[in-house]
Amino acid sequence: MTKITAVPLINNRFVITIDEMPSTSFSSMSEISDETEIQEKREISKPFSITKIPGATSTGSIVFTRGFTAKSSGLDKWREEVRNLVLYSTKLKKPIKRTIIIQILSVVGEIKKQIILKGAWPTKYVISGLDSLEPAIMLETLEVEYTSKEIKSF
Repeated sequence: MTKITAVPLINNRFVITIDEMPSTSFSSMSEISDETEIQEKREISKPFSITKIPGATSTGSIVFTRGFTAKSSGLDKWREEVRNLVLYSTKLKKPIKRTIIIQILSVVGEIKKQIILKGAWPTKYVISGLDSLEPAIMLETLEVEYTSKEIKSF
């Protein structure tokens, strides 16, 4: 009989916190990815063959979604700080890059994995559209870039 040593985590139990932000709950998050470019190198000793080597690594953007509420989540203000920094070259009292911590929970609420995104900053902020004929929950969406990630197991 085979013994199961690792059980896959369920993707609907998570907590996301962002530095210096009021407590914000998100209903969904896109996948986290990073990718390394493939560079082709031709060796002088082998003129008809190409060797592939790793190139630059880049991280993908992540999209966080939550219900749009009457109480401010602070996400729009964070995005505005970034926009103003770019447009007006203003000096901010606090850094715009923040740390985002994503905790993946077990069925009973124990932290099983923690993903730490460092140097995160918003690139896009969206509030869902309005439609008087089709009532639906309004959503706010934040797209974020980050410089590095760390994954911890518990």
